Amino acid sequence: MNIFLNGILLMLLLAVFNVPQTEANVSIRGYWNEAHLDKCYVNANLIMNRGDTAKYPDLDCARIICQYNSMAEIHTCNDIFVPPGCKYVARNSPDTDFPKCCERDVICPNDEEKYEWNMFF
Repeated sequence: MNIFLNGILLMLLLAVFNVPQTEANVSIRGYWNEAHLDKCYVNANLIMNRGDTAKYPDLDCARIICQYNSMAEIHTCNDIFVPPGCKYVARNSPDTDFPKCCERDVICPNDEEKYEWNMFF
């Protein structure tokens, strides 16, 4: 019985730590334009159909997903807790698509190592 419970506990721990993190900061906004009904009119260079995904042009690392009735979701990187005395450094891959562009390193003064943080969780 004890081996059985240990097996269940191990499986639960593996499931928790292997599940990809899929949360982000999400805001919803309307992008309505009379000339482009039921599309997301972000600007003259970005007019999206329902279901389209694109890099959001107003932020360095964000995506926009066009939804129904010209509404769109804007996904941005989550902020994470940085231990006292530590600081963020530049994004690792700022020119990549979201969420890869969210990855940043954190440097702590007492450590010689850099820690990579995936900000999309």
